[in-house]
Amino acid sequence: MNSGVTISGNPVCRIERDRSRFTIKIDDQLNHLHPFATAILNYISTHLKPPTPTVTWRLFGQKPTPATCFTPLRTPSSGHPASSTLKMSTTSPPAPHLPIPVIIHERVYNMLHRDRGLIPSDKLTLVPITTHDAALVFPEQQDLFNKARVFVSCWIEAKHHDTCANVLRRNQGIGLVHCPQVGIEHTVCDEMYRPGLVLTNSTGLTSIAISEFVLLLMLSHVKHLHHHLTNTTPATFWTNGKSWPHFELAGRTVFLLGLGSIGKEIAKRCKAFGMDVVGARRKGNGEREGDVDEVYGMDNWPTNTSLLSRVDFFIIAAPASDKTEGIVSREVIRRLKKGVYIINIARGSLLDEVALAEAVGDEHVAGAALDVHRQEPIDPAHPLFKYHPDRILLTPHMAWSNDKYFIRTAELIVENSLAFVEGREVKNRIELLERVDGGTGKE
Repeated sequence: MNSGVTISGNPVCRIERDRSRFTIKIDDQLNHLHPFATAILNYISTHLKPPTPTVTWRLFGQKPTPATCFTPLRTPSSGHPASSTLKMSTTSPPAPHLPIPVIIHERVYNMLHRDRGLIPSDKLTLVPITTHDAALVFPEQQDLFNKARVFVSCWIEAKHHDTCANVLRRNQGIGLVHCPQVGIEHTVCDEMYRPGLVLTNSTGLTSIAISEFVLLLMLSHVKHLHHHLTNTTPATFWTNGKSWPHFELAGRTVFLLGLGSIGKEIAKRCKAFGMDVVGARRKGNGEREGDVDEVYGMDNWPTNTSLLSRVDFFIIAAPASDKTEGIVSREVIRRLKKGVYIINIARGSLLDEVALAEAVGDEHVAGAALDVHRQEPIDPAHPLFKYHPDRILLTPHMAWSNDKYFIRTAELIVENSLAFVEGREVKNRIELLERVDGGTGKE
């Protein structure tokens, strides 16, 4: 049998021949129509103001392209027809070449990347810096160090001011500094006040964990949990265990010094327990705000005797700054209601710890729980230890700890780094309000 390929008169061959001739004619016609179609579209886009389209104009079956606006087509000087799809105009900067270099303190690098592998290498190239080597950065990464525009600082470290200053002096192109904690007093240095530099922190990542820890401390106090835990003598276990009076949180008044993300989460949980919630922030005149029944300003609450005299729980949750240094003074402690319970989960610099120990000793203050201390680690000879753990519970700055912290921190570092180099808004931006030792930021 002869195949259709060798017989020129085969119907299949004739069909293919005619189809080819027809296709050539169509292509010729389309080439002639392109200039006219381009001119028409140019006129429409130049002289008419159409509503914002969801797709660009397209010709002859081309796939739609998402767009927010379009520009007129122009015929190139070469004489060849312009592209039939209208080009998008945009003000966004070009996408950065990934991965982008990010300078990161070695402790944060070890915690997030070396030990846990939480920073995706296809998005960020980490450049770890050390505080133990005068070279600061490994020689083979010096070029990446110079190109980096983002710096991730460290957790609390007494000499971290010097490290941050050194990094910023050696790389004048850094535009974003991220602090992987809420408090920024160990990160802020004079170099951060240069124009255009953006500072962010990790506020909100530990607020739930800290607020839950505060409720644990309050419940432990009113239910004498700490006493039950140490009541291990078999002979007196039963009788002693029934001798401590238990109280309810419902109906009691809690004062929150600081109403940032942590303070708000604490307030939410206190309201769920039926407590009366009052607090202080930079500005306030006693009105209700969210879960806080009365909000006072930072300038008037310390002398408000009628307010302080009805507080059952006094919780310190404000940021450290020159204005909050020692704000919970001996005078403030003595104005508080007799039998008050004091909790500090902010910074040790806000509280007069010696005055607190004295107030616990003469029973003006029923007890306290301190997760932060003026000196960390706290000196074992400190007078606070005299009452630990029965009257004053001391914990090693761990209220923030939770199973999601490192994951959330890594995600925020990646998100903010990419947002910054792409020209988008970053999260948790801090405005430095004044140039002071320790610095301050938005509550």
